[in-house]
Amino acid sequence: MMKLIKRFSTILLTASVAASAMQISASAKELDESKTYKVMIINFDPIFDVNGQEVKMHDLMEVLDVENKFFQKWNNPYDLADRFAKAMSEVSYGNVNYTVAEKIELNEFPLNKEGKAYTTDEYYNTLVDACNATNGRYWEYNGWNESGYSFDYENYFNKYDVYEKVNSGEIDEVWFFGGPMLGVTLYETMMAGKDAFWVNGEAIVKEDCRNFIAYGFNYERELGEMLEDAGHRTESIMNNVFGCPDYTKDYSEYNDWEKFTAYDLVSKGNAGVGNVHFAPNSKSDYDWGNTDNVQSYCDNWYNYPDISGVSKTVNCSLWGDGNTEKHHRWWFRHLPHADGINEATGKFNNWWKYFSLEYLNDSTVESRDITECTFSSIPDVTYTGSAIKPSVTVTDEDKVLTLNEDYTIIYENNIDIGTASAVICGINDYEGTYVINFEIVPADVPDTENTTSPQNVIMNLIMMLMRMLFSYL
Repeated sequence: MMKLIKRFSTILLTASVAASAMQISASAKELDESKTYKVMIINFDPIFDVNGQEVKMHDLMEVLDVENKFFQKWNNPYDLADRFAKAMSEVSYGNVNYTVAEKIELNEFPLNKEGKAYTTDEYYNTLVDACNATNGRYWEYNGWNESGYSFDYENYFNKYDVYEKVNSGEIDEVWFFGGPMLGVTLYETMMAGKDAFWVNGEAIVKEDCRNFIAYGFNYERELGEMLEDAGHRTESIMNNVFGCPDYTKDYSEYNDWEKFTAYDLVSKGNAGVGNVHFAPNSKSDYDWGNTDNVQSYCDNWYNYPDISGVSKTVNCSLWGDGNTEKHHRWWFRHLPHADGINEATGKFNNWWKYFSLEYLNDSTVESRDITECTFSSIPDVTYTGSAIKPSVTVTDEDKVLTLNEDYTIIYENNIDIGTASAVICGINDYEGTYVINFEIVPADVPDTENTTSPQNVIMNLIMMLMRMLFSYL
């Protein structure tokens, strides 16, 4: 599922670049250097002149001239960065620590996809009108410039030598900050680099660059939303490692990621920790405040790789009674973080090695291109009205590859009559994609024109007898 930063937009140019080797969460002596990641912060924070007072955008709500003060002020982006870094160090048991290596302040509005941009006067006046018209729910106002996927990542990565700095080890991640409703939209997270893939945002494959993550943070929002961004990053990466969860099979066939993310709605009686949107007892997206009791194996994950314990009765009181930040902290703290390689799966017992991209950037095993493998064909399949997912056999020389360990399959256009596709995606030791097309054909329909069919023979005989009867009347 692709999810954008709520009411977030940003692309700005002209900036004063301030490099500071400042720590965000703790002194260097307190952190494991091998688990400490250097961040470039690019803060889109234009300056407004409000009644002769110069105000940065993140402080704009405090001086806004509206009829009622019915809104929350926005946050200082660097305070948010510090809180996020501290939270990630805590929930990861010290496996992910951050320092700020460079700060870049931008004092312009973004260009939208048509090449236009707000001026500070236009944005300020629109914000005032929006607040007054919607009783402070300014994001619901129809007068904003249209948002779109027009953020020019490449422009900023090239302008500030991001690729070079990632390769040299000067930085490991990029955190973009900006306010709401600026006319363009950032992904919550995206990946760039030689092995880049979708992490809740489009990937930029850069063959000569180490893999890295870029966040899009909105200083209108809070720490809970930042942790949610990190949660979706985690889900996307773990889907790449284990394959996308399939809860329709028998629980005994679940892999560890499926057991971890299972929730009662999709796997009755087998809930694990759930995913970022669904707690163990959730009935819908963001239903973190559900008071219903369900059975969950969530506590077993504290003992990973041993998850043989019994289930317990849980409800929202365990993860914060609906509080976004508390739920996400609870979810993260269940991620496995033990040493060594899992004998059963061949994967790290410490899943934070996947979150940090260590498994990609420090891998000594060269990935195999899945397109060099041999694939079974898919014969025509009869239309059923439901999604059709034929199996595929993938062979690498004499080795038959394993679904969800070496590759996953994404099916496209696989319901209606016509050409469908099975997209085989390499994972773990394999990379790349291979497409197999197959045909969904109509079900056989009796030939009503065939006069020799039993039905037609009987019908013709009846008609002949009726004609003979009428001829005698």
